[in-house]
Amino acid sequence: MSGSAAAPAARAGARVTLRDAARRFEEAWPRGAGGRRRRGAGRGALTSTGRAAVLLGLFEESAGGALSVWLTQRGGRLSSHAGEVALPGGKQEGAETAEETALREADEEIGLGSGDCRVVGRLEACLSKHRLLVSPVVAAVRDGFMPRIVSQEEVATIFSCPLAEFLSDERHRAMDIPNRGRVHFFDYIDPASGKDFIIWGLTAHLLIEAARHVYQREPNFEFLDEGGEEARGKRPPDTLERPSAQRAGKL
Repeated sequence: MSGSAAAPAARAGARVTLRDAARRFEEAWPRGAGGRRRRGAGRGALTSTGRAAVLLGLFEESAGGALSVWLTQRGGRLSSHAGEVALPGGKQEGAETAEETALREADEEIGLGSGDCRVVGRLEACLSKHRLLVSPVVAAVRDGFMPRIVSQEEVATIFSCPLAEFLSDERHRAMDIPNRGRVHFFDYIDPASGKDFIIWGLTAHLLIEAARHVYQREPNFEFLDEGGEEARGKRPPDTLERPSAQRAGKL
């Protein structure tokens, strides 16, 4: 990515490298689950209809480039979330850990296998609108990895977005929805393809949380609604959970 893609990182403060981001997640592991809960995470284990995991695959666009994340636009004929922007992921199967699910789904969707990344942390699990308890797994993706659409039924497009975009208010809007709280929307134009994407809902929420932790600051907008426990001006919370002992791949 080039041009305007690097601008948000500058506005987020000092440049954060992939190594820096990975270290911040790894150092947070011993603290376990922390921070104030959002989206019913605390109640989710009791009221969810199942478990799922997604992969936040972080990488640097180029040497000295923006810290970015891989995203997909889901296939238009899927039974749920058709055509929406999403992180690679899906439902956990059998005795799978969240890390195993996230890596399997990333491999099946964009060809990102365990040898292409290293798991560095996990954000606090969140309850989706379909009442799935979703565990966000964070991974550092190796330099030079190029994604590919493995399943055209599941994935229509793959693109990347600078993580700092999710702290900026330039292309952000929000809506307060009863029983769901504040839902965030980001309008993003991919400079590589020129396509317009709307990144919203749980995906946007998780990316904001990841950016808060990586850049150690609050976004330039009110994150939660009036009933939320976190808001702009407070220090970034410890919204991390300790992953299982399994670590995948090496950079």
